[in-house]
Amino acid sequence: MVVRGLDLLYHRAMSVLELQKTIIYGPIASRRLGPSLGINLSSTTANVCSFDCVYCQYGPTTRHLASAAGAEDMFPSCDEVAEALAAALPGIDPPGYLTFSGNGEPTLHPEFPAIVEAVRDVRDRLCPEAKVAVLSNSSMVGEERTRAALARVDLPIMKLDVGSAAAFEAINVPAPGVKFEDIVAGLEAMKHFVAQSCFVADNPGNADDGAVADYVRIVGIVRPAAVQIYTTDRPVARAGVRMVPRERLAGIARRVCEEAGIPAEIY
Repeated sequence: MVVRGLDLLYHRAMSVLELQKTIIYGPIASRRLGPSLGINLSSTTANVCSFDCVYCQYGPTTRHLASAAGAEDMFPSCDEVAEALAAALPGIDPPGYLTFSGNGEPTLHPEFPAIVEAVRDVRDRLCPEAKVAVLSNSSMVGEERTRAALARVDLPIMKLDVGSAAAFEAINVPAPGVKFEDIVAGLEAMKHFVAQSCFVADNPGNADDGAVADYVRIVGIVRPAAVQIYTTDRPVARAGVRMVPRERLAGIARRVCEEAGIPAEIY
């Protein structure tokens, strides 16, 4: 087990983050990736996501969607993404990662597979040493086309916060039609990914003994290459949700290592 990152404070005098206003943002100093140039595939005016996580740093989800059907106009085109990235790269120091993240779930984009290929092409031409990453909530991983696109990403970082459908509904608050069992099956079918797991306390919470036991069991089933464990260090979408103490995170990471046999780090 490796413990990293910032000391976690329980009270921060700030509001939830503003939405990203552009397709390309940063570079930012990511806790997990280092210098990272963000690629926002969602609307710049709305949080478009298949989850409404209680700890979301952007506040409550404004467009809660299980798929892009009927909302295609909320997303930039593949050409717009490629052009924005090609325009941004020459003016900055080469980042370590080009990271799909932003104002919502990137794999919801109806052209996500084509965009992955377009970003890889721009990367190969203008920034060949950078890796492509994605921060995904895993909601679309049950689809074969999404898994195929994620296999073309150097570092797929996939959300797995909980170990049961009931905890999934309480913590991640999925859009109707998004099922926990489909996510587990999809992650199990992936050949390589890193899991990202956010733990929060109180009501609702996913850091008590029972929830952690369920979570460790599921980690052992889906077998990620590694697990990134963290808690929120910002104001969150729902009142009453609190950070988990560092000592508790360390205990969860230890259980992942010892019981599931998967390397775990705290960020």
